[in-house]
Amino acid sequence: MPECIDCEVGKFSAATGASECSLCVAGQYAHKDGQSACNHCAQGTYSAEEGARECDECAAGREAVGLGNTGCKDCVAGKYKSTMTDSLCLNCPSGTYSTTPASTSRGDCQDCPIKTYSTSLAANSSATCENCPEQKPNSPEGSDSENKCIVGCPAGYTGQPGSCIKCAPGKFKEVEGEGPCAPCTANEVVPNSAAPNAARTKCLCNAGMLHLVSFPKICHVAISL
Repeated sequence: MPECIDCEVGKFSAATGASECSLCVAGQYAHKDGQSACNHCAQGTYSAEEGARECDECAAGREAVGLGNTGCKDCVAGKYKSTMTDSLCLNCPSGTYSTTPASTSRGDCQDCPIKTYSTSLAANSSATCENCPEQKPNSPEGSDSENKCIVGCPAGYTGQPGSCIKCAPGKFKEVEGEGPCAPCTANEVVPNSAAPNAARTKCLCNAGMLHLVSFPKICHVAISL
């Protein structure tokens, strides 16, 4: 009597009395000996050839939707995927858009400009950023709702309605309105950033100094104990 042996990894046999094992088709895999059926590659993974022992993860900027994929596709503009471990591309959030296909960074999602807003997820064009209404013409960058549109300048901006500008480096403004931006105190700096300086906490102590809990708005020389 012939001896029965297990099908090796990458192969299977579904029939009783089979004389040979079959290779798993592309999009499937067999990761152990003696399988009677192959497994479908999970979402976010693929196998491009027959006889796969395991499935490969899609690279950053690419995805495989559903089960049994034989390859990956680029993230469409408006989406991104930073790592191989993310199974699917992620949407750029409301208030942003991206024109970059196969994006590997959330940083490719650009904020809608001041005086506009967008409620759309995965937007792929600046055309999705709608102008605020005339009676409330101002909004901060990256606004995700018409509710963010206001009459005066938003926090982090100063000027007259309709002509708001960001607070200059080293200054901040925590409230809405036409008021001026306030300077950080001595020994503080606001790092250069595309985001508006809308909070006192944007003021950071210079190197070698720190804020004390008892005097949170004053920088003190750091002392090693």
